[in-house]
Amino acid sequence: MAKALFRGKQVTLGGARKVKGITPPGKKVSHFWKEAGRVRVSHAGDTSYQDYRQHKDKKRRANFRSRMNCATAKAHTPKWVACKFLW
Repeated sequence: MAKALFRGKQVTLGGARKVKGITPPGKKVSHFWKEAGRVRVSHAGDTSYQDYRQHKDKKRRANFRSRMNCATAKAHTPKWVACKFLW
């Protein structure tokens, strides 16, 4: 995976993870990507709720994905990050 600098911190592009000093309080993950030469970020996931990585309940996962309409999520939006990496 490619690496880049974002606000003076080394970040990995393409994945979703919590980065100290960048991921806001109350959010689970930050997703970084490069667009037009700039490193962009979107944040997803509320820390007060469980996601599929924690509960592993396939019925809850299917319900979330249909409710959020994950099939139509645009790339790199918080909705897309939640659907792809958390659910």
